[in-house]
Amino acid sequence: MRKKRGAIGLSLNFIVIIVISVAVLVLGFAFIKKIYTGSTNIQEDYYRQFESKMEGLACDDTDRVCVGKNRKQINKQGSVVFTMRVLNIGVSGGSFTVDVGCTDFLPKDGSSGFCPTGDQIVPSLAGTYSIPENEAEKFPIAISLSGRESGTYIFEARVNQYPPEDKIQLTAVVP
Repeated sequence: MRKKRGAIGLSLNFIVIIVISVAVLVLGFAFIKKIYTGSTNIQEDYYRQFESKMEGLACDDTDRVCVGKNRKQINKQGSVVFTMRVLNIGVSGGSFTVDVGCTDFLPKDGSSGFCPTGDQIVPSLAGTYSIPENEAEKFPIAISLSGRESGTYIFEARVNQYPPEDKIQLTAVVP
């Protein structure tokens, strides 16, 4: 009878130790995952801050129309946002109209393709903007290519008050 009690007590101790070990193991994995996820988020934040500062450095103070980074890669479900800076030099009244349109599409497979229609451009940029003389303003150009074919989409952003050579070419790559 004593041997049975000892065996049962030993079995219960073994089960308790296994449960505690599994709990500690799971908590350890959760802790490591939390640290890894946190460091990845911090790294992504620093990368975004660096990229936004680099976009600002790419524009010269005398450029009438400028985009910091004109080529960006997106996934099929997402959109891409470019930052356009417009400097008012010699436009009285400071009223600017900005047009954005697709000019070319190069499919990944090398076949011929068609540009998306105007509804693919988020209307946050479409329209007229007021900029005081000798001042610069930044505007977002958001392009949505969700569900589109893989390839390179080339867009043209143009400020109508400036000559056509001041247009900006934007490239969105869907892998």
